[in-house]
Amino acid sequence: ITETIKAFRKTQDVKCMICEYKSSDAREFAVDHNKPPFQVLRDDFLKITKICIPTVLGKKELTNETMFNEDEILFRNEWRKYHDNNATFQMLCNSCNSKKSNKI
Repeated sequence: ITETIKAFRKTQDVKCMICEYKSSDAREFAVDHNKPPFQVLRDDFLKITKICIPTVLGKKELTNETMFNEDEILFRNEWRKYHDNNATFQMLCNSCNSKKSNKI
């Protein structure tokens, strides 16, 4: 879903949707799953998918981004499609994003 998030980021002003903080430095902002929250999106997808759910996923070292193995491409593609059709995003400053994440 990294590509989807990057594409969304390019279309947005750098303004926090919670506190309205503005900055010209995009590194001060995070793309946040708005409605539904990521955890709900993930859990709903896992309930409906008929594809075997991977039990071991790799992580990219610097970004901690999930990596799928070659034999998990069907699962990855179905997840991306579901995510892209159901996720909505918002821009949050890093501070608001951190506070929101801590409440989950």
